[in-house]
Amino acid sequence: MTAAGASTVQANPALATRVGRAPGRVVVGLTGELDASTAPALRRLLDDLVEGQGNLNVAVDLSGLAWVDADGLGALVASAQRLRARGRRLTLTGVRPRTYGALEAAGLTRAFAIEASPQVEVA
Repeated sequence: MTAAGASTVQANPALATRVGRAPGRVVVGLTGELDASTAPALRRLLDDLVEGQGNLNVAVDLSGLAWVDADGLGALVASAQRLRARGRRLTLTGVRPRTYGALEAAGLTRAFAIEASPQVEVA
């Protein structure tokens, strides 16, 4: 399924985001680096999605990430907490071994639901 009305948000050349929809959830695809310079823009995007689409769960497709650091993980954790407070959840998809290692090192592997794929194509 191709996400109707998918858009690209390029707040920083180091991280591209794509937003699409699937039944019951919004899917955000990330490509590039999620670090101290890009995490604030991602946090704002996810906050906007939580506020504007509060009735939906959010899946973040990490398959295009080349790098993630503690600031990037912090943006994901903060969004997961906001969604959880609304009875919704943030799911990580497309988690590569390097990214999983960062989650594991930070003790966050159980903080998120992790799926193999986003189950929707984000444009």
